This record gives sequence, C-alpha cells and structure tokens, in this order.
Amino acid sequence: MRRRGLVDGIRLVRFQNSISRRCRAALLALGLGALVVGVRAESPRVSPNEVLSGLRKFYAKTSRSDGSFLPGIDPDYRGMSDSAYSDLAPVTYAVTIHKSFGWKLSREKQTIQLLLSR
Repeated sequence: MRRRGLVDGIRLVRFQNSISRRCRAALLALGLGALVVGVRAESPRVSPNEVLSGLRKFYAKTSRSDGSFLPGIDPDYRGMSDSAYSDLAPVTYAVTIHKSFGWKLSREKQTIQLLLSR
C-alpha cells in the first residue's frame, strides 16, 4: 500500500520550492529592470522662463501674414485632431495663450479681421 500522505507531502514541498524559486527569479528580474530604468539619464531641467520663451518663438515662427497661425513649424504639417479639421483651432490657441500671458499678437489687426470675417 502506498503512503499517499508522505508522497503528496513531498510533491507539495517540491511544488512550493519551484514556486518560490520562480518568485525569487521574477522579483530579481523586476528589481534589476527597475534599477536599469532608474539609472537612465535624467531629463533636462527647463525653467518656466524657458518654456514661455519657447512658446513665444513657436508663435513667431507659425504666424502668417493674414493673421492666422500654422498648427506647427513645418509648413507641410496639417495638424492633428482639431487643427486638422479647422484652421481656426491654431488661431484660437494662439489668441488664448497670448491673452492669458498679456502678450501682443504679432499681427493682431489681421487676426481680428480674420476672426471677424468668419
């Protein structure tokens, strides 16, 4: 007669050991992965003034003579989502940002005329 309790107990111990080995291996892999990700170079620090300066440069480059604005610096870029479907989206963003920061639009008269003509 077979002693099921002892055999089953040995199988259970082996199963538990294999699980714990797998768990340890998985935890080690996760830990090493986290370490590698944590070692990557830090992103450069950008001051608020640099962000504002970048916005002003962007709008200076994307401003059109008729008072409208391109959705991006590349003249062939048609925009995504709202900018691709409406030429008023970039103008709306430009006006909102300029007015929020108290800036004057580069071609304010033309922008006003453009918006009033729609």
